Amino acid sequence: MTSSQPERRQPRDAIEICRPITLQLLGDAGEALSPWLPADILDVSVGGLCLLISEDPALDLRQGMPLRLDVTSQPSFGQAQISGQLRWCLRSGLVVTLGLVFNEPLPALPELES
Repeated sequence: MTSSQPERRQPRDAIEICRPITLQLLGDAGEALSPWLPADILDVSVGGLCLLISEDPALDLRQGMPLRLDVTSQPSFGQAQISGQLRWCLRSGLVVTLGLVFNEPLPALPELES
């Protein structure tokens, strides 16, 4: 899936360097469709974030697909896992940039650790 970025509802804070998190793609019934994938955070808001992952040709990325984030490497999220949906993705060479929206907005913008 390749699409243009939709208009954002919340402003995003760009991130320079921080600990990576992991991402898992889910099926409609909540079953895991992928292993846990390391992901770098590019920007974050209370409503979602932008991630960078390594390209995996086997990934079938679809707008609206459910996903799960493991954010234990970033304690300021205040929870171990966050659920959300894929809003958009852009493939470029060996990397994929993903725009994600959280199912529930965060209570506050996290302070990410490097």
